[in-house]
Amino acid sequence: MGAVSHEVGILRMAGDGGGVVDENLKFLEYDNIYACDNSVFPTSPAANPSLTLAGLSLRLARHLAGR
Repeated sequence: MGAVSHEVGILRMAGDGGGVVDENLKFLEYDNIYACDNSVFPTSPAANPSLTLAGLSLRLARHLAGR
């Protein structure tokens, strides 16, 4: 099992339509609903995912602002 304790994977992100959210963190089946937490990671990383999640949240903010 390992020592990683971050819950991930419920809302898998995939750019090919094989996930629940797309590369912009938008739910594939719904309009104007986005997810931005550890659940979008397909697998648990070996290190703390806080910086990656911060980067995803900044990317989502830019996308929603239209930049």
